[in-house]
Amino acid sequence: MADGSLTDDVMVNSGQTVWLSWVFEKNPGVRYTSGTPGRAQSTSTWSDGMPATFGPATYSDYIYSVYCTYNYDFEVIDSLSLGNKKVYKSVSVQNNRRAMPLTFSEPAMIESITVYHEGGTGNLLYGVYSDESGNPSSLLGVTSVTPVNETSGWQTVSLTDDVMVNSGQTVWLSWVFETNPGVRYTSGTPGRAQSSSTWSDGMPTTFGPATYSDYIYSVYCTYWSAINNGAKSIESEGTKGSYYFDDDKPVVEPIQEAFEKVVVYPNPTRGNLTVSWNNYSKDRILMVIYNFNGLPFKKEYIGPGINEIHLDLSDVNPGMYIIELRDETTGLLINRSKIIKR
Repeated sequence: MADGSLTDDVMVNSGQTVWLSWVFEKNPGVRYTSGTPGRAQSTSTWSDGMPATFGPATYSDYIYSVYCTYNYDFEVIDSLSLGNKKVYKSVSVQNNRRAMPLTFSEPAMIESITVYHEGGTGNLLYGVYSDESGNPSSLLGVTSVTPVNETSGWQTVSLTDDVMVNSGQTVWLSWVFETNPGVRYTSGTPGRAQSSSTWSDGMPTTFGPATYSDYIYSVYCTYWSAINNGAKSIESEGTKGSYYFDDDKPVVEPIQEAFEKVVVYPNPTRGNLTVSWNNYSKDRILMVIYNFNGLPFKKEYIGPGINEIHLDLSDVNPGMYIIELRDETTGLLINRSKIIKR
């Protein structure tokens, strides 16, 4: 029995069909019998190797003594949460924009915010603000304007772009309603910040002046963590605006459009990685790879007319990383994708 390891693991989904293929320079003899689902046979031989596409084939009802080994130690985990998931008894109906601080004990990417309210009409906005000396400061992420659920209960809304936070970092979860349906709360610390602004001001780039009181709300966020090997789809869309890191300084970008779908595979990877996108750029693209602390460790310029690159991350430590593509001329964010290095 002859075994051969792939140069890099291949990820497959539940229900997905793949074809195991083999070719010999001089076939020593492969065992088989009659059976289904049968085999495909190319007209090509050793000189063609394993081309990018299998090509034309003939099919016959024979099965061969061929198998693969696999493992399933990587899985997409359920999102983790941080905040107050208890439904408190008191109800607040003030329309002011408010925020509640949370401190993370691990590196994380915040996906969504959830608020328990009494149900109503109109729209809502959730946001995430940075912390400056115990005060909500710069806007890191925001949801789309979303209709308020008519019935009481938890309402979860995803951020338009995930927010990266470091271990020990404090952020403020913020919310504002067009017409507040009633948000559950109780007395407690670390308390909340309240702006004098209401719905008409939305989620501005800075939270602004606030008053503080010792109340806590039925508000929490969901996130995924590098420590827990969380992962998201290997295919992701371009984003509207973003929060990114320039060396060690967080920067908030203005809202802007990006129109690209990027595929990163295999993900997770043991080293070899392919990044491809739909369209050929007329200008150079800047690719930056960040570690999970938001610090760049690899930059590469991709010339015009290219829509696929191959990377070797075999010398990179296992963990979670971010690959970012930007138009060099405009600075426009084309795409940000998360990868797992095993």
